[in-house]
Amino acid sequence: MRTALQQFGAAFKAETIKSRGTAAYWLTYLGPVFILFIYLLAFYFKGHLMLSPKVDPWLPFITQIWNSAAMVFLPMYLILLASQLLNLEHKNTTWRLAYTLPHSKHVIFWSKLAMLFTLNLSAHLLTMLLTIATGLLLAVIKPDLGFTLAAIPWQHCAALFSKVFVCSFGILSVYYYICFEVKNQVKSMGIGISLFIVTTIVARWEYAYLIPTFYPMVSGMEYQKIAAAHGGLFAAKELLTVGGFFVLFTLASWYRACTKRMAV
Repeated sequence: MRTALQQFGAAFKAETIKSRGTAAYWLTYLGPVFILFIYLLAFYFKGHLMLSPKVDPWLPFITQIWNSAAMVFLPMYLILLASQLLNLEHKNTTWRLAYTLPHSKHVIFWSKLAMLFTLNLSAHLLTMLLTIATGLLLAVIKPDLGFTLAAIPWQHCAALFSKVFVCSFGILSVYYYICFEVKNQVKSMGIGISLFIVTTIVARWEYAYLIPTFYPMVSGMEYQKIAAAHGGLFAAKELLTVGGFFVLFTLASWYRACTKRMAV
């Protein structure tokens, strides 16, 4: 009998193969390319207006891109990612078939969740690498912006990447639970988009942080404040809220995966 680790490896490989035919898979790798291409054009033609003169352009450049990506692209990407991967089983009514495979229900659940987080990590890594590559390209084709006069702020890059990525854990777990329970992809995406709209409207409300989409959307903006004030990367309230959503909805999804779907 295969060990749990061997089962997980086989199940994760199967999830990888299935995900390649989804829009979420292509968006993971083409989305960052599109975003950075738009910013390349923006900074090439309007960089002198978007960056302060005689100031190291790297940090403002990186934070502007990641602030916009976290505010708009990230919430839409995460709901599409979760709905696409789980809708494969809903659309083809293959949950019963999945549970006849020689893997435990726990292994199937964790392999799907691991696939979600792997694609999410890939999107974040690719976005950061392309951000740096875009800055280097601007240093060549638009030297007057000053990118050649300063070093790449690797520490800020790592910190900003870590903050935005970790802040996405909570909402990705919420979306995973929603898409697991709601079989209709349009409805599940509608719920995710509604959360995005509500967060945008009430972002200045003192309790807006209780909305799951709040922290990933403002994580880029929050890092700008942290970098200016030389403060800690994460606030206690931020970690408790994101961690709370992550643990609560991951456990809820795990429980439902091992009970409800048995009878489907």
